[in-house]
Amino acid sequence: MTDSDPGASGTTAPAPVWRRPPVLVAAGALVAAGLVAAVVLPGRGGDVPAAAPQPTVTLVAPLPTPTLPPAARPAGTALTAVLPATVLAYALTGSAPDGEWPLRGALEAWQDTLSDGASTATVRVGQWRTPEEAAAVAGELAAGVAAAGGTVAAPTEVLVGGAPAGTRTDGTAADGSGVAVWSNGTVVVLLTGPAADVAALADAYPL
Repeated sequence: MTDSDPGASGTTAPAPVWRRPPVLVAAGALVAAGLVAAVVLPGRGGDVPAAAPQPTVTLVAPLPTPTLPPAARPAGTALTAVLPATVLAYALTGSAPDGEWPLRGALEAWQDTLSDGASTATVRVGQWRTPEEAAAVAGELAAGVAAAGGTVAAPTEVLVGGAPAGTRTDGTAADGSGVAVWSNGTVVVLLTGPAADVAALADAYPL
């Protein structure tokens, strides 16, 4: 028996250990990496998604405010409590009882003077017993503007809470100043001032 005979030493040769070929391991890693890349990265020939539309921003100019401090009212009544001390850039500079409108049946009437520091506007405000009386007086005042040589537009509705509460007539007096007269329930307002400002003042007036 030769030394090469396994039985000569009385020991058993170890069983062979199976190992994965390194080439296969590397190939598996490349396949996995390729799958991840396919999930994360878009295809080269794919469509590029359009950019999200940007919101449109509209800038709103702030409302003008007075540069003058408003004057104090000489009396406090139920009507003067709701009359404004400022309207846009105009501030109250004086207020006095209106002596004419009570002769037309007004229960109470006031004449206010407003100024923006350069121009002056006048507001006459009165209250009547019924909306019908107030509407009739407002119509007479608008007709008086036309009779004095001015021009007036067709009246429009005054809406309060979506419901009709009177009418408003805009116009131009014979001297070129702007005029707006309207009734709102039992209240009548006659506003005169610079033609360029009267419509905006009437829109902003709280009655």
